Amino acid sequence: MNKVILISIGAAISFGFAAINYAASGSLRAVQLGELTLVCVMKDEARVIDPKLVVDFVDGVWVFKAGSAKNCSVKPSK
Repeated sequence: MNKVILISIGAAISFGFAAINYAASGSLRAVQLGELTLVCVMKDEARVIDPKLVVDFVDGVWVFKAGSAKNCSVKPSK
């Protein structure tokens, strides 16, 4: 019985991580395609990031060709 519970918990955790990763990859693709606008606060100034410079989104950190930022928000493009 304990093995069944542990396997169920493991499967649920794996599914949760997969769902989060899928959602993050959707946002990444939408930003890279220009469907969403990525705005990051850098040195007390909000900057709109060029979609061509966005490389990845890992553990809440947006990765660019020349750096990264964590304090970002995604907004609909105009």
